[in-house]
Amino acid sequence: MGLDTMWGMTMDRFASPADNSIHLHLRAGNIVVDLGAGSGHYTFEVAKKLKELDAHLGGGHAGCVYAVDVQKNLLEKIKREADRLGLGNVSVIWGDVDVMGGSKLANHVADSVIISNVLFQSEHKKEFLEEANRLLKPGGEMLIIDWQDKLKVEDILSIIPKNLSKLEQFDAGSHHFGLIFKKS
Repeated sequence: MGLDTMWGMTMDRFASPADNSIHLHLRAGNIVVDLGAGSGHYTFEVAKKLKELDAHLGGGHAGCVYAVDVQKNLLEKIKREADRLGLGNVSVIWGDVDVMGGSKLANHVADSVIISNVLFQSEHKKEFLEEANRLLKPGGEMLIIDWQDKLKVEDILSIIPKNLSKLEQFDAGSHHFGLIFKKS
């Protein structure tokens, strides 16, 4: 019996960083920012994909992932795990993503920004999204994954910066929705 049918019950499909990050159009050399990185699941998945894309091109274009979080202990764990996994393309940054400039990164630095399972708990959602938008290069993509029972897609759409257009909405797991936006 597989894990998906343990004890005679079908287990729900949870949000998968591997499945969900496919919706980003990653290329070798991309700069990706994981805002509210938490335990780093998206950070590690994207860093591995960037390394694979780089290897396919013969090296020299690894890109990087900035894991930004307000919890220093989580960032320390991300750094240790990235080192253990040989992911030298991961950098951790302590910052407050609920305020403009709180990520401590430059304007227009990112090809992609990831916001996974963190927007629902922000007290300043509009500012959070404006900070993410500030980081994106023109043509860059924002991936938002969040809990269906904690946040409504319509609420995000009502506060998303005007220069971001929705490219895609997708099922991101049995309890999650996914959105991809592109910056004009």
